[in-house]
Formats: sequence, structure tokens, C-alpha cells
Amino acid sequence: CGRRPRSNGGEARTNARDLEQTRRYVVDHKEASLGAEAMVKHFTAYHPRAAIQIDWSTWLDEEGMPPIVPTFPAAATLTTPADHFASAVMRGRVDGLADAWATWPTYQRSYFLDWLCAMEDEPPPGVLYGVGRGCGLYDSKNCELTMRWALLVLKENLEL
Repeated sequence: CGRRPRSNGGEARTNARDLEQTRRYVVDHKEASLGAEAMVKHFTAYHPRAAIQIDWSTWLDEEGMPPIVPTFPAAATLTTPADHFASAVMRGRVDGLADAWATWPTYQRSYFLDWLCAMEDEPPPGVLYGVGRGCGLYDSKNCELTMRWALLVLKENLEL
């Protein structure tokens, strides 16, 4: 009863590595202005496998947020439901969205909101209010989702 399960140490090693990377970053760049080139160099030194998956020119030089596109084989399991519901929202239908949203990870939710932000056509009047209520976006504590929701509100000129 009060005993913690034993860990294989992998999680502790990952946390220690991340903590060391953060400490190194602070020591290397304290009281300095950090340019994009230095940030990229520092990131790639500590996260080489992740760095090769990032399109740095898009991330740094293109306007807006970089697109979120999964690069792994199981991506369709995340994107297909989000695509389905985003298309339904554009047709004025939000049935089942709140239930689906509750099961999605942040990545899938971000993809869905990005999809809506990227649409050139406007959804039918009032539909986004239902999306915001049903998905809890009006009082979300998740900054990634709140930022995307704010962009969508601004894009569609919603009055909250």
C-alpha cells in the first residue's frame, strides 16, 4: 500500500538529461540575447534525433505557426478523426465532437484547430461558438490550445 512501483531507471535518466540540458542552456545564455542560430545549435546538440525532423526554415522564417504534420506511420489514426470532425464543423455539424475531443491528446486537438484555422471558407454562423463550448476552449488552461483558439476567434472575428 504506500509503496511506489520500481522504475527501470529510464524515466529518471530522461529527466536528468532534460534537467542537465536546461541547466546548460541557462549557464550558456544567461544575461545574453539569444538569436535563432544559437537556439538551433543548442537544441540540435542536445536533441539530435528530434532536430532532424524539424524544418527550421519554415519554423523560423515563415509567417504563422509551423504546420503540425505527423511523420510516423500511425499518423492516420490521429489525423483521420480530426479531419472528419473539422470537415463536419465546416458543414455546420458538431455532433459527437465534444465526446471525441475528450479522448484526444493535445497533439490531435492542436491538429484539429490548425485545420480550422487554415480553412479559407468560413464555417456557418454560430458553429464555432458550439465548438468552443463543447470542447471547453473558453476556459482551457492549455496554452497551446488557447493560442490556437484565440487565432481562430480572431480569424473568424467572433465576439465572445
